[in-house]
Amino acid sequence: MTSKVSIEQNLAHLGVPDVVTSVELLVSIWERLPSESREKAYFLLAEEEERREKGKYILIRPPTEAEIPKVVELRDQFFSVIHDISGLLEDEIVGFCLLALTPRQRIRGYMLYEEEPASRYIREIFVSPPHRRHGVMTRLLGFIDDGSRPLHLLVARDNDDAYNAFLQYGFQFDGHGSSDYLSMTKGVAADFS
Repeated sequence: MTSKVSIEQNLAHLGVPDVVTSVELLVSIWERLPSESREKAYFLLAEEEERREKGKYILIRPPTEAEIPKVVELRDQFFSVIHDISGLLEDEIVGFCLLALTPRQRIRGYMLYEEEPASRYIREIFVSPPHRRHGVMTRLLGFIDDGSRPLHLLVARDNDDAYNAFLQYGFQFDGHGSSDYLSMTKGVAADFS
């Protein structure tokens, strides 16, 4: 990944100043750039935006009707890494759905969960690969984790990255699972016997 200094240096080399004070100035600069420089500047600015965001500005909310196709697309990515999807219906969203979005409404991930009187069950949580390790999962879990009820989830035994991320968030292996999945719990009623 390009560092902040090199992004600024590259933009300066393309003729983009450190501070753009108005849209008019930005348009003026953009129009003066040769087309090959515009493409490079666009990708440098996009990279800088991603670097700045890193989960800090992630919004959590339910999807709109228009965003459902994007959720289905993300679920296709999620299901493509699951080895055994028997019993899971890819076209059915069960429970509550939350999206993780940037301020510009770009979807970075989603979570499906179910509410029970004494617990919350996370059925799916997925963050797009380029946006992992940027706080998106933490924001999604934090939205429903008020400490009043335990959270439960299953994680694939061979998914060390997800397992470690859940451990870091405070989940613990609760001693249950199957040959393919481990059951993890976070919260007040965790019984690990």
